[in-house]
Amino acid sequence: MKMKNLLIIGILYLSVFVCYGQNSISGRISVTSGESLADVNIKMSEGSLLGKSDKNGNYQVAYSSASDFIIFSLVGFEDTRMQISSLLKEDGRVIMKEIINELSEAVVQTGY
Repeated sequence: MKMKNLLIIGILYLSVFVCYGQNSISGRISVTSGESLADVNIKMSEGSLLGKSDKNGNYQVAYSSASDFIIFSLVGFEDTRMQISSLLKEDGRVIMKEIINELSEAVVQTGY
């Protein structure tokens, strides 16, 4: 009986460690017009890659603390840095801003 109780306590103890830190957040990444963005890189502020958004702009990533920051990046758009607690309040919605560069001069070179 004593061995059975120790086994049950051990299993419960281990299950707490397995479940701890297994939070996840999901949402959608889009531009201001509402169009979804595919293949957006999603990483933690310290640099570890968490994943990418799918073709519909949807994402799901795991995190350990709501005070952590996530960075969303895509070529042609400004990096968007958000705290997980803010993402949770916004239902995981992320709106990215396009980088607009105007060329004042263009140089055309021809080869021969």
